[in-house]
Amino acid sequence: MSWLAKINNFLAELNPYWLYKRLKYKKEHKVILARDCIAGMLYDQYGMKFNSPTINLFINPLEFCYFINDLDIYLKAELIEEKLLSEKFGWPVGVLQPNNCKPVYINFNHYKTFKEAKIKWEIRCKRIELTKDTIYIVINLTNDVDFNPHDKINLNKLKQELIKIKYKKVILVSESLGLPNEFIIRKHKNWPSRYVIYQRFLSKKRRFNKFDFEYFLNLGSY
Repeated sequence: MSWLAKINNFLAELNPYWLYKRLKYKKEHKVILARDCIAGMLYDQYGMKFNSPTINLFINPLEFCYFINDLDIYLKAELIEEKLLSEKFGWPVGVLQPNNCKPVYINFNHYKTFKEAKIKWEIRCKRIELTKDTIYIVINLTNDVDFNPHDKINLNKLKQELIKIKYKKVILVSESLGLPNEFIIRKHKNWPSRYVIYQRFLSKKRRFNKFDFEYFLNLGSY
């Protein structure tokens, strides 16, 4: 996060509108699972506790679907360090690979060490009660860095996995891909992949908030 974004985030929290929102939703128990940083940003926006392990990390879209479609199994699996990938990318990388399941590689790009990442992952996994909690899935495909919408083979595989997801979900895209529950957020001409930039000064709303997450998460009076 740039110094300007940090200043905006700090001042926005003093904004009466966001103070009200954060106090209003502070005790809401929501499980938001996302393949990138959006989950953590939503928890921060609405002042809610991190009741999700998918905080400050990113996962390949297809592997994220594997994770969600066998969520009960992957949440119980041990997170193993991938030392070669960690050295290659310059941040901690772990993998979940339960018996008879496909590997899911997790990039902890906002953590200093794998030990720190693993501790946080395990603590937050334990906060999820699959029999009681309402699970919300956010899959962001607006970032071209790790997703190519023109790769038809992978796109078809992704569609097949998305259809299997039984939880409430939204798929954020920059152009229509014919996916279930997709929502289009057009690319900004100057920031083609910057879905996280703030919409305006003194606001905690980012470009991905063009989708009504307050309604989606059934917060407050919704």
